[in-house]
Amino acid sequence: QYAAVKIIEDCPEDELADHTLEINILSDCHHPNIIGFYDAYYFEKRLYIFLEYCTYGAVDHIMTTLEHGLDEKQIRFIGYEVLE
Repeated sequence: QYAAVKIIEDCPEDELADHTLEINILSDCHHPNIIGFYDAYYFEKRLYIFLEYCTYGAVDHIMTTLEHGLDEKQIRFIGYEVLE
């Protein structure tokens, strides 16, 4: 089984509440079309969020790599899968 880690560098304790919201939402979502959340750790001003490995990466990373936004067909596909 593979996992990915999202590391938030230099995360002061007063910013943890913002990230805790994301962690709580991910930990409550259990669906094949929503990325799985495994665990999170805060250590030495770094927040580590362990997530299910996604072969093609995040949508925003794909858009950055392509250097353009998604077309209507791609948006429709992602929207359908998320709403499913």
